[in-house]
Amino acid sequence: MTRPVELAIEVAHLFERLGGEVSDRQWSDVIGVIRIQQETLDLGYLNAQATARGLERLLEKAVDQARV
Repeated sequence: MTRPVELAIEVAHLFERLGGEVSDRQWSDVIGVIRIQQETLDLGYLNAQATARGLERLLEKAVDQARV
């Protein structure tokens, strides 16, 4: 089973790879995972994975959008 943090990274990676052409539904899924898991999400790991894949800006955007 995919961990929520890895799901968020994979969808964000897909979003970036397709030039921002991922559906709103997929982006909403990333935001939802971050919002729901915010208390237990390993942000250090998430940041490291995003950095390794060149997705720092997308992660920052997703975290900002996930804030309520």
